[in-house]
Amino acid sequence: MAHSLSERMGAPTATTLSSRQPTIHNCVMPLTSAVSTTHTATRGPAPNSANRRRDNAQIPPDERAGQAHVPRRSIRRLHTPATQPGQQRRSEYTIEPAAADGLFAEWCRSGRNQPSSGEVPPGASHPQSSGHHPMGDHRVRLLEPGPHAALSVELARLDIDEPWAQYMAHKGAVIVLRIERVRGKAASLLKQHMLSLGGDCAVGRQVANFDDTPAPVVLLGTRLHYQQMIHKLAAQPFELAAIAQEIAVALERLAGPPEPIRCGEHLLRFDAGTLVMGIINTTPDSFSGDGLSGDVEAALAQARRFVAEGADILDVGGQSTRPGSDDVELEEEIRRTAPVIAAICSELDVPVSVDTSRPQVAEAAIAAGASFINDIYALRRDGMLQVAADSGAGVCLMHMQGTPGDMQQSPTYGDLMAEVYESLATWLEAAVAGGVCETQIMIDPGFGFGKTVNHNIELVRRLRELTSLGRPILMGASRKSSIGTVLGLPDASQRLWGTAAVNTLAVANGAAMVRVHDVAEMAQVAAMADAVLRGWGE
Repeated sequence: MAHSLSERMGAPTATTLSSRQPTIHNCVMPLTSAVSTTHTATRGPAPNSANRRRDNAQIPPDERAGQAHVPRRSIRRLHTPATQPGQQRRSEYTIEPAAADGLFAEWCRSGRNQPSSGEVPPGASHPQSSGHHPMGDHRVRLLEPGPHAALSVELARLDIDEPWAQYMAHKGAVIVLRIERVRGKAASLLKQHMLSLGGDCAVGRQVANFDDTPAPVVLLGTRLHYQQMIHKLAAQPFELAAIAQEIAVALERLAGPPEPIRCGEHLLRFDAGTLVMGIINTTPDSFSGDGLSGDVEAALAQARRFVAEGADILDVGGQSTRPGSDDVELEEEIRRTAPVIAAICSELDVPVSVDTSRPQVAEAAIAAGASFINDIYALRRDGMLQVAADSGAGVCLMHMQGTPGDMQQSPTYGDLMAEVYESLATWLEAAVAGGVCETQIMIDPGFGFGKTVNHNIELVRRLRELTSLGRPILMGASRKSSIGTVLGLPDASQRLWGTAAVNTLAVANGAAMVRVHDVAEMAQVAAMADAVLRGWGE
């Protein structure tokens, strides 16, 4: 049912919204920026829902119906003082031009939330999860997490029993989920269900036009809203039961860190803090200027230093993947990497990764002692998937648009995060289907690989969305040219502080490991970021 602006906003008076101002269409506003609140000096009790309903009745239905779309407006809530002593203060809404063009705002509708028993419909059951969770056809991903941890701390200070504190924390943490490829009929039901529970669902215009073409939707609700909705959807048609399962999996992945990755005799754990991967380049043409040209003794000395400085894993590469680079000869890449890996593994107690996309190089590296494969092509080259599956090594799947030779020739995305997520989800499914254990896989959004400066910045800012894939995230932004562009530093060796800033934000946004050239400094950055985010026990 369509609602007028007065019904959506609460209780505006007829003089506040004139008949020449049309209603705002059904769009959902982020709970920031578009609404500004001012308070008058005179204070009184907030208006209750009964007052809002009575005030709303003052506006004739035909006038409310005539209030249609206002271009480039935002809503600002004003508190007016009581006009008579003891009179209850009223809330009014006015419309003013927005600071940014194209912003359409809708404030949360007051009094719309209805209680729900959360009972399971007859014949329906809560979707159960089992071992491996495929990505699903609808690619449910978290857009913005709610402040659950911070709220839990605040509630604990009130001396509330733990079960009730958790219950209240879930009610206060809004979780925003984007769901891909939802048909119009399913989108309509999703919106109805979420509204009935007190949440909401943003759908495209095509849904109102009865267009059943699959399209994205965005859900807004607390964990309790989703838990109740999952029960409701379990017995619904139009693929809603499958969507319920994917939502349940997405919520499950918010509960804790990913499973550890087995690297030979070593275990990469992600529950204690951010891990650091030290880069050992055995190439003569590394973009960062630290290439060792296959010098085994120099590489071993660097490996010793990195381990002493706090590296959790070492990544050995013999092929430059800088923009515009070409493949070296296969035998040369093996010559640069295998002896270095063998030397490191014979002396140091640390897992070693090989940075390659060639199956022959990966096999030689594993034979030399490597237990992790870092592949910029995400195992898509012929033979790589089989090597990864047969070896049982840990694997990192990276996103890249194009190849190193052409990836920076005008990279373009319609929706950056949706496309990166879709690619990684597809390649992750292919790896699991090809025999790679899901718990052995990491993902890398590919900072600097087929992306502009703004693409890379957006990747870091929205990195947490990729946690919905359920796998630990590796961030490899160290000394990259985007940092140099922003800071005006053409010399890669001068980009230490820019790298520190990016890695700090990446850790805050969900990165489980950072791949770096400067291990000592970045180990400190990761440790300090972890202390702030996770707490620090003396």
